[in-house]
This record gives sequence, C-alpha cells and structure tokens, in this order.
Amino acid sequence: MRLIGDIGGTNARFALAMDGVLLETSIQVLKTAAFTSLLDAIKMFLQTRDALQVDTIRIAIAGPVTGDRVEMTNANWNFSIRDLTQALQRDVLPALQSLRIINDFEAQALALPHLQPQHLTRIGPITDGDSDAQNGCKSVIGPGTGFGAASIVALEGRHAVLASEGGHASIGPQTEQELAVFDWLLRNRLPVTREELLSGPGLERLHRALCAIDRRPVEKLSASAIVDAAHTGDINARATLEIFCALLGTAARDQALICGARGGIYISGGIVMHFVETFLHSQFRARFEDSRAMADYLRKIPTYLISTPYAGLIGAANAG
Repeated sequence: MRLIGDIGGTNARFALAMDGVLLETSIQVLKTAAFTSLLDAIKMFLQTRDALQVDTIRIAIAGPVTGDRVEMTNANWNFSIRDLTQALQRDVLPALQSLRIINDFEAQALALPHLQPQHLTRIGPITDGDSDAQNGCKSVIGPGTGFGAASIVALEGRHAVLASEGGHASIGPQTEQELAVFDWLLRNRLPVTREELLSGPGLERLHRALCAIDRRPVEKLSASAIVDAAHTGDINARATLEIFCALLGTAARDQALICGARGGIYISGGIVMHFVETFLHSQFRARFEDSRAMADYLRKIPTYLISTPYAGLIGAANAG
C-alpha cells in the first residue's frame, strides 16, 4: 500500500495506491493554504482512513527537489525529508519504510505511459508521424498556479524522467501585439518568463497589459473572473485568452524542439481546463507548427490536453 500526493500552490491532492494502481475512491483534495505544513496535511488525509499498512510514500510537490531540504515555489511549505519521515514513523505510520519527494512535473511525466484514451484530448489533426518517434521522448508542460515542464523517455524497458524548472525559462514575442505586451511587462519591471505569463497569475498580468495597451481602465480581475468574462463576450477578456493560448503554443513548440519530443507534447495544469473549447479552437496548434525552418518536423508531433486532474497522482503511484 502506497500513500501518494500531488501538491501544488492551490490544491493538495492525496490518495492511496496499490501496486501502481491509483485507488480513485480514496482521492481527497485539500486546499494547500489551509495547512501550515505537509505533515499536517498528511495527518488530515489519514484521519479518516485505516492506512496503518502504508509502507511507502511518494509525494509530488511544486518546486525543485535537489536535496533533503524542500521549499515549495508557490506556497509557504518547507521541510526536511529526513525529519518528515521520522515524524511520520513516530506519530502516524509505524510501518513506513520509504518516503520520496519528487517534482510535481516529474510525476506528470511518469503518468504519461499510464494515461488512458479518456484522459487525453487531441489538439489539432491526426499526424503522420513516425511511430518509432512517438514511442520516444515525450514532454509535458502545464500552466497552473505556476508553470511546470518535464520529459520522459523509454530506455531498455524502463522510463527515465528529465525533471526541470522550465517555468522560469524566458519566452519571446511573435506578433506586434505580443511585442507591445512584453514592452509593458518590462516597463513595469516584470520578468518575461513562461511562469510570469502562462499561469493563473500570468493570465491576470496579460489582462492588465492588454487593458493598458488599449487604454481601457486597468481592471485587476482574478484569473477565474477573466475566464468568466470571456465566456460572456467581454472583448478584452477574450483577447487575453487568445494571446494566452498562442503563447502556450510558443512554449510547447520550444519544448518540442529543445527536448526532441517527437513522441508528443502534453498540456497539463489546471488553468486550461476552465476554457477547454476556447483552447481547442485557438491559435495554439497553428503557433506550435509556426517555424520557417522546422515546420515539417513540428507538423508530425502530436499535441494533447490531459483532461484528468489526477495525472500527478497516477505518476506518483508509479514513481520508483
């Protein structure tokens, strides 16, 4: 029996897994900000479950994992893996033998070989790509509270994951409108990175930038309010979603080219799921293929939207 978690800046998802299979009836979603620590959140999850036989824990967390000390990027949780293990063994899970913390997008990548057709929505036309290539390197990127990126490749019957902090990579403009937006960001001393634009807070920054550029009153709307306004026909909100989707196409294209992800680019994260139809009919795929030198290469790479919110849990269930 394995306790698994997928911890982001907004939601902390927990569940149990047996032999790599996610037990969906055990899934519980908690608000990260409601807890002062990962230990407290785990205790809350376990209060209503007979989990004394849990001997393994795998937690995917939004932030770099490079040693014993872990600090989340978009939440105030920081802890020692060693101290957390000892506290759990002492107070909650006496049978615990192994606790491993991994990056949240490492878990997203580990989920890719285990996703079912109902978990995926294809973006763009069916490609005539090389089947051998499609079994090769795959990358997942995703806008949520932040922005994550990772890749996975099959090696001798096993899978190796290349985790990254790709959310903090820069991104460039491709239209005059995007150039104006980037100019506004720089004049307001805001970094021009994937995470600064392709995230919940990024959606809000794009909206403020477009308001300023169009000389409209600069409204400080939340990401959810922007999506709601776009659905009711607000011109500036719709323009915000359109530029967001196009820039996400740029980020996906760059990921495919840099990682050689001929097996596909997968879009994860919670933001896009709030405007799926807009996304599927956006400029995302056109921007993905838009390259003077590499259009033929890109045209053969499939792109997918991951439609399950539990990909991180599926990946954590299968983390070695």
